[in-house]
Amino acid sequence: MSIILSNELSNVAAQTTLDLQGLIASMRTSGMSDSAIKATLMSDLTSGGRLFGNYRNGVKNTVKSGIGRAGNIASEGRFFSAGVNEFQWVTASSKPCPDCERRHGETGTMEYWRTAGKPRSGFSVCQSSCQCQLLPVGYNGENLDKPLVRGRRVQWKPSMPLKSAEEWGKSSQFKDTVLHTTNKSNIGSLQNTGFDLNRSGMGRFFGDGVYTSTNSVTNKWYVDKFGANASTLKMKIKVRNTMRVDLSDVRPGLGWHDKFLDKIDDSVSGFKSKYRDNLRKRWKYDNTLFENAPHHTDELWDVLDANIDQHLTKKQILERNKYFDRTGFISNAELQESRVLTETLKDFGFDSLHIIDDGVREFIGGEQMIVFNTKNVVIYD
Repeated sequence: MSIILSNELSNVAAQTTLDLQGLIASMRTSGMSDSAIKATLMSDLTSGGRLFGNYRNGVKNTVKSGIGRAGNIASEGRFFSAGVNEFQWVTASSKPCPDCERRHGETGTMEYWRTAGKPRSGFSVCQSSCQCQLLPVGYNGENLDKPLVRGRRVQWKPSMPLKSAEEWGKSSQFKDTVLHTTNKSNIGSLQNTGFDLNRSGMGRFFGDGVYTSTNSVTNKWYVDKFGANASTLKMKIKVRNTMRVDLSDVRPGLGWHDKFLDKIDDSVSGFKSKYRDNLRKRWKYDNTLFENAPHHTDELWDVLDANIDQHLTKKQILERNKYFDRTGFISNAELQESRVLTETLKDFGFDSLHIIDDGVREFIGGEQMIVFNTKNVVIYD
């Protein structure tokens, strides 16, 4: 922190020195005497003129930015101690810069935000003057249910007319309509409140998110799966950095999931190692509880079994449930690996996963777009 402030103050001083030298050279070239130049500079200094006024503002802004950074660092420490893993970008200016305005409501891990650029990190047009904050996902502070900005930008809603949906998603890298087929009984809830990732009617082999079909062939396969109760929703999505994986040459069967991870690792160096590390962290708590359980066995996979509760005391079950509620960790093995996959992709800056398939095959399920944030999806009519 002190190094950053020192460098920024040095930059302000260096710029002022260059401006001072340039101004003196210009005045001498115009024929002014040294005494007249000195008087001009003293007047600028005492009145807070263009030269020294800019210097004072630069120092003031640097100190103000440093205080903001210190507050953010302290807040992050408290959030991490409380087990917070996901953070939401909150734009807190009435006239935000375009970089920050686009990020309002976006979520990710702190590692993701360090990669993408945190508030006051210098990534944005507003640079050190940024007033945005990273707050825990689910925080219900005053007015945080909507962007703290003014303007006519279309805000997210679970469903909206096509024209509004197109305007809302105009910054998306993927602008085509996507499809989602589900049971007819789910349509009203999805249109009114949006998607809930805690509910799943089918598997989640490719991460935790909203699964959509990108073509009619894939969607027909899901329509056939649901049968007479099938209903298809048309949607627009807002994605900015999609991981694209072509599985058309992978044969479904034993070991295909490792091949899927290998393909990502080929594109993103270190991905598979990071995925394994994240998965071990997810297992660690279950493993610790299980080692201390009254009915001990040495099988790690038993820890991840849905029947783990039979191995724990009532007190351990209560502690474990509180832990999962606080951290978002879950005990079901498939969903656990699914969330770890999404978490790791987010760590590398991705907000979606595009699966390419040769037709539609079991285990892979055709060409799909998985969107990690439910508020990056809108249904249109």
